[in-house]
Amino acid sequence: MSTKSLPEQITDIKSAIEALEGMRSILGNSVVGTTLAVLHNQLDELERQSTQQEAANQARRKLVTVLFADVSDFTEFSENRDAEDVANLVNRLWARADWIIQEYGGRIDKHIGDAVMALWGTETAREDDAERAVRAALQIQATFRDGVGALPIRLKVGINSGQVLLSAMGTQGEFTAMGDTVNTASRLVHSANGGDVLISHNTYQLVRGVFDVQNQTPLMVKGKTEPLQTYVIQRVRPRAFRIGRRGVEGVTTRMV
Repeated sequence: MSTKSLPEQITDIKSAIEALEGMRSILGNSVVGTTLAVLHNQLDELERQSTQQEAANQARRKLVTVLFADVSDFTEFSENRDAEDVANLVNRLWARADWIIQEYGGRIDKHIGDAVMALWGTETAREDDAERAVRAALQIQATFRDGVGALPIRLKVGINSGQVLLSAMGTQGEFTAMGDTVNTASRLVHSANGGDVLISHNTYQLVRGVFDVQNQTPLMVKGKTEPLQTYVIQRVRPRAFRIGRRGVEGVTTRMV
């Protein structure tokens, strides 16, 4: 194993490639070409590792808002339909949903089958990132309230806010968010009902006064020792105002 740093190894290989190119008349094209192919493969691998290392070094913690949107009862919906038709339908759905997310300042993190994950606050943090995420979710729900085309598809959305680690992952160095904040948002979307936007208390603290919400029974989710206080967003308040992080303005008690 080389004791040299990646930049040093890359420089050495580039120098070797340059030297070999100048020896074609002596060694012949066949020998030089074979050796160069090996060196170029080594160079590609080292540059890939260097890119990953650079991205990993840029890993940082930030306060963000995470949104997950998922197709409700997707398995039941798709089991008796042609796979290609289902894929085309999902692509149409996410093309529209992605556009809405981006219009409200969100960044698409990834698509996972019938779900999408989006982030607010990863690059430029705004005071209203959480509000933007909720407004995007409401717009998505309004857009697909009657389904997609003639098909009765409903979406469910879960939103959480908090600290995440932004870092490169996997062999391709894909940049994504990790941590409990992301995991909780994922748990929320799986607990939400079709057509609902379910938010955590963390997100509620950032948007209270802007939306009317319905207080939900504390929710037990995997990985949490204590139940989570959650809220279903009902609507934008006609006379919205932002009241900071105190109080429970706009909360209504869930009818039993």
